[in-house]
Amino acid sequence: MNNVAKPSACLVFALLVSACSSASFAPGGLTDAAKVGPNTGGGSFVANASGRYHFLVCGGTNGHFKFSGTGRASYLHAVIESGKMTGKPSGSRCVWSGAATLTSRHHPKNSVSFSLGLNGSALHNPCTNAVGYVVKRGTGKFINASGYGTVTFSCGASSYSDSWSGTLTY
Repeated sequence: MNNVAKPSACLVFALLVSACSSASFAPGGLTDAAKVGPNTGGGSFVANASGRYHFLVCGGTNGHFKFSGTGRASYLHAVIESGKMTGKPSGSRCVWSGAATLTSRHHPKNSVSFSLGLNGSALHNPCTNAVGYVVKRGTGKFINASGYGTVTFSCGASSYSDSWSGTLTY
């Protein structure tokens, strides 16, 4: 590159960096994630847990699904799992939403909380369909947690097991 082109190239680069850094979706933009620092760990996420649950089908009234158990999760290792979803009738459909938390058994200050959601009908409920998750927040070393994926529940007479699959960065 000759000396005449260098200042022009530098000016174009400076303008691009300036424009990108002021956008809320760009790295370094003024988002909440940018304020607390970048995610430096994690990646692909899997977890499996089992325990007890209570389920009330969603039909003419609100349904609910409450679960608690223990298991193992990527990055958290041995975990305590707890969660609750509510099913609200919406016409012929039932919309399920709620939250779950995975807490490290050996380091209880480390936890990740998830928002859960499922759109379906009265026959489609958390015990029969994959439920979507989005990381809501974390504590301890997971303070910057983010991610998304699915959790699939298998429900028996009074016990359940589940399988999480997706991403978790922190």
